[in-house]
Amino acid sequence: MRLDEGESLTAAQLRGWLDVYQASNRQVTTVLEFSGSGDGFPRSRAVGRERLCVASAGPEQASLCANGGS
Repeated sequence: MRLDEGESLTAAQLRGWLDVYQASNRQVTTVLEFSGSGDGFPRSRAVGRERLCVASAGPEQASLCANGGS
C-alpha cells in the first residue's frame, strides 16, 4: 500500500501493527480503499482474535475511487 510519496506499508507490516494492537484481545476492523486492496488480507488474518477486514477491490481490480467512481 502506498501511504504517501516515498512511503508505503506492506501487508506484513499492517499485520504486525494489528497483532500488536490486538495483543489485549481487542477486536479490530480494517477498511482499505485502493486498487488491489484485497491482495493483502489473506496475509493479515488474526490467529485466535476477531479481525474484520474489508477491501474495496479484488487483488487485481481497480477501486471505485481510483476509477473516478465508475
